[in-house]
Amino acid sequence: RLRGLHRRDCLAALALAYFGETGLPSALTSIRLEYFDTAFATLRARPEIDPAKIGVLGVSRGSEAAFHLAARNPEIRAVVAVGPSAVVWQGYDPATPEATVPAWTASGQPVPFLMADASLYDPNGPQAPMFVSALAKLGARTDVLLPIEQIGGPLLLMSGKDDQIWPSAAMAQSIEARLLNSGFAHDVETIVYAGSGHAVLGIESEEDPGDEEDE
Repeated sequence: RLRGLHRRDCLAALALAYFGETGLPSALTSIRLEYFDTAFATLRARPEIDPAKIGVLGVSRGSEAAFHLAARNPEIRAVVAVGPSAVVWQGYDPATPEATVPAWTASGQPVPFLMADASLYDPNGPQAPMFVSALAKLGARTDVLLPIEQIGGPLLLMSGKDDQIWPSAAMAQSIEARLLNSGFAHDVETIVYAGSGHAVLGIESEEDPGDEEDE
């Protein structure tokens, strides 16, 4: 569906690396949110780009960046989040996986984050229980919630019901509920693919309509 849209409507796209490449942090730790702001401003200033029709897509941890970017830049008109999170999680460096470090910073300060429950880590099993446990203990920690209410356009949330990495379907549904309760002025659509896991981009739902659930 997304590939067909690109062919028909000639969408321009900027794919932005933010760690693990030359000149960038080596891991998902202390990534400056201003980096994304600069990329957006650069794209928006290009003469072939219609600044009134810019959206952002983020996948998995990239959904955190996408939500922050859209909240910080109200000119962004739409957000697509695939396998999304509803909160900010800790940073991750494979070299020091036990370290407590932020994934993101803003104005030089760490963005508050939630720690996954490392006691449930299973190197040979699903990772989702670590995140489910942490979310169950979230309580009143509103400081780690992603600022979705500040986004200035509609949201499309896509997830797999059988996501073993983290509970993306449940988090997508919690995002939708938060926005509904806050009186969010824009449309929110949540699509949960019943037979899919963490990666749902590329699924041709027209071929398997029985495997798609609209929430």
